[in-house]
Amino acid sequence: MKHWAYPIRTEQWPAGGCWSFVRSVLQRRGVTPPPALGDGMQHVTHGWRKVNEPRELDVFVCAGPGGRHAGLVVESDGVAVLHAHGDVMVETLAEFAARGYGHFEFWRRAA
Repeated sequence: MKHWAYPIRTEQWPAGGCWSFVRSVLQRRGVTPPPALGDGMQHVTHGWRKVNEPRELDVFVCAGPGGRHAGLVVESDGVAVLHAHGDVMVETLAEFAARGYGHFEFWRRAA
């Protein structure tokens, strides 16, 4: 059986629309998304908490050459992130770091 994220990887998403991508995928997966913000999770506290050990569908936020970026954890073993930057893709944290991204954060919907 294919991973649920597999068909999403064929989608196109506007460059700079990573936050709306995260919200859309969470809604499709039945998870109430964080508020519509362009600058990531740092202003979201109600209903979300920062975590150290990521798991499936946690929100991933990082900073890099293009500013803040967001995606969703799709694998917790080795941490792969589904994200949109024009094309929808899955990348590891090492791949993000190689492109100059850092300050990785993971956020989870509070139970």
